[in-house]
Amino acid sequence: MNENPIAGEWMDDDGNYAMNILNNGTLYVTDFTDGEEAKEQELLYKIDKENRIIAISSDEKMLDDVMEVSDSEHALDAMELELSDQTVVFEYSVDNDQLVLTERDYGEQMILIKE
Repeated sequence: MNENPIAGEWMDDDGNYAMNILNNGTLYVTDFTDGEEAKEQELLYKIDKENRIIAISSDEKMLDDVMEVSDSEHALDAMELELSDQTVVFEYSVDNDQLVLTERDYGEQMILIKE
């Protein structure tokens, strides 16, 4: 069994975005919404499996800071306010071949289907 419950290739339910989550802390997001050419972005992530939280950023130091305080919800909320432009924090759930990412600030959900 895979130690990382969210690792794998995922596609959003509208087919606009693909996410390839690797076990090494790297993920690739491909944006198909431009219509002309898909755009791929490499990002970093840290996962807290106990609290079902994933933090995604292009800055490794920011991820380390967020995950250091992930056990304290108040500290995490304060850190999120400081990092909101550079780091996105989601709560996640996995059910069979479906990954649901819920943004902690606004509650918006992204539903991804395993490829």
